[in-house]
Amino acid sequence: MAFVDFSDPEDMFELLVDYVTDELSEADDSGRRKFLSGLLDSLGEMQDQFAGMTPARRIDALRELHRSVDAEFEGDPVVQHLEDCAAELERLDDGA
Repeated sequence: MAFVDFSDPEDMFELLVDYVTDELSEADDSGRRKFLSGLLDSLGEMQDQFAGMTPARRIDALRELHRSVDAEFEGDPVVQHLEDCAAELERLDDGA
């Protein structure tokens, strides 16, 4: 088992990506698979740029992604994790 440093924004984001990846691998509904696949693509693009992003831009990008979610999936647990990750990154930034 890998150690996750919850005070490290990159570790926090990686945990989110891993969670969405796991959810995609377990999804049995084609609509949810499509939603999670698109979300994972967006997170992958963000992951490529994450190290060079300012803390504020990281938070904004996650919140933009959250706002772009189709209403059909608003209640999906991964959507809550998007917001939770943004809130945690914001907390870490405020504590810096």
